[in-house]
Order: sequence, then structure tokens, then C-alpha cells
Amino acid sequence: MTVPICLCGSKNFEFLLEGDFSYLTVNGNPIHFQALKCLNCGIVVTNPPPSDDYIFAEEIDPYGEALLTEEMWSHISAIYKMRRLKPYLNSSTRLLEIGCSTGKLVEMASRAGIAESIGLEKSEKKVALGRLLDRNIIDKYLHECNFPSNYFDISCCTFKL
Repeated sequence: MTVPICLCGSKNFEFLLEGDFSYLTVNGNPIHFQALKCLNCGIVVTNPPPSDDYIFAEEIDPYGEALLTEEMWSHISAIYKMRRLKPYLNSSTRLLEIGCSTGKLVEMASRAGIAESIGLEKSEKKVALGRLLDRNIIDKYLHECNFPSNYFDISCCTFKL
């Protein structure tokens, strides 16, 4: 494992859990990971961080098959996130997912009956697929959206450094 560094610059973490992504592999081997919570700001990170070895980039797949794999990964990830978010969701909740890929969490949260669920994504192909599936995805960066302060009750972000 690498020595993680949080976005806030801290290297101090609390161990939360670890396991294997059996459905995500590198060279046929499952990816082992840890989930760590920053003791300075509370952000949860994975160790090791995402890598191009197992992130499905459309740049390497001109036929769109990686997008189908990305949709499968988004579905599994969204199920996990929805289980964690369920106690905080109600009919007035507004959720923002930054880096939403094809927007599966956005769709699931919307189906759960919350007030609003929006995803931000900059990959044109992922945005196109998400919109084709009728998901509320904006193809802008957060600072370009001009959302009012405190507009969202829940925001989550998936990114790679």
C-alpha cells in the first residue's frame, strides 16, 4: 500500500475497513484496498488511490465497451453509496455527485424520492450515456455551476489524482 495524502495535505488517517474488489482486477488479481478517514478534515479515501490500471478510460476503448464496464462499476458503487446514504435521505434532500461517471447514483437517489439529485461529469462519452439513460448530469466543473451556498444537503465526490 502507498502512504496516502489527503486533499487537505494531512497524512493522518483512521482505518475504517479493508477488502478486495473481486470484480475489479489488475492482471487477473483482485485489487486490495483500505478505506481511511482523514483525522484532519474527515474525508474518506481509498488506499491505494484509483489507478489507470483499473479505471476504465474511454480513451483506450474507441468502441464503447469500457463504458459498459464503467456502468457496471457505477452500479456496484452506487448500491454501496445508497446503503450508506439511506439514513440521510428524505423527500427534501438535495444530492450532488461530483465526478458522477454515467450517473447511476444520481438515478438511484432520484428513484428513492429525494427532492433533487444532480451529477457533474466532464467526460463527454459518460455524460452522453448518462443522459441517454435519462440521468440528471451537468457537463461542467463545480465552480462553473454557480449553485447557491448551502444548496445541497449531501455532496459526494469520486476522483483520481
